Amino acid sequence: MSKQLHILLITSNQSDIDRLSVLCVNYDWIIESSKNSFQAIQKIKDTPSYNFLIIDHEVGPLTSIQLLDYLSMELNLNMPAVLITEKEVHGDLNNEEPFFIINKPITEKDIMNIVSFVNESSENLKKGAKPYSLNYLKQLSDNNTAFILESLQIFKDSVYTKLNELKQAVKNLEFKTAREIAHNIKPSFEMLENDHCRVLCDKICYQAKDEEISALAEKLNQEYLNIIDELKKEFPKLN
Repeated sequence: MSKQLHILLITSNQSDIDRLSVLCVNYDWIIESSKNSFQAIQKIKDTPSYNFLIIDHEVGPLTSIQLLDYLSMELNLNMPAVLITEKEVHGDLNNEEPFFIINKPITEKDIMNIVSFVNESSENLKKGAKPYSLNYLKQLSDNNTAFILESLQIFKDSVYTKLNELKQAVKNLEFKTAREIAHNIKPSFEMLENDHCRVLCDKICYQAKDEEISALAEKLNQEYLNIIDELKKEFPKLN
């Protein structure tokens, strides 16, 4: 017997809801639906135990990426997500985003692939994914350990300095300077493929009100400290 899964389908298309219900008749799935991302957020707040989300590419008002960013940063929830999309727009999507992407109409084979994706994602979450990836540095340096360690040391020292400058700018109510600093350090976090920090930097730069920057800067600093703690476990020579 398959494991019971609690799924939230986010779509305004009734045919998607009907089709998924028919295809999942042999699976022990509890399927609920929301017509838009705001309604979905409220459902998730009320029931944070969903195993995964299925999101229509055309959902609004928040895009699928914005929705997952909100869940991660504001509710501290990281759930596997499946993106369903029309075939003609599939090629425009970035498959490196945190989705398993399938084309409409959903098929029986898609359901089997979704099950595999959710199982794998759940295992990764249990293991506790690192807050960084060295893939970019390994590719850039042909896996040169000395280069990687030197780059990590530069990351540690330069971002530490910039975060102190950010803290001081916020203290002095110099919010334009704070936004410029966040813009400046964003590539450093992108180098380590930390999407949480990337989004925090973007929020500080472009979205946050002045009075919101202090809390976002603190979140950014905490995530930086978490990255450094984990890096030191893998690279004891990092000082």
